[in-house]
Amino acid sequence: MQRKTCQQDAPPLTNEQKFELDRRLDAYEKDKIKGREASEVVASLKERL
Repeated sequence: MQRKTCQQDAPPLTNEQKFELDRRLDAYEKDKIKGREASEVVASLKERL
């Protein structure tokens, strides 16, 4: 499956980076697990400090 990039001026990705991004997107499309909001992650990290 060919995927479009959002930033045309971004540096080129290595084949390994492309593979990892595709793997993560495929997992998301399969499970629809979005993860946590950034604010939740930051708050959790601050609690540990």
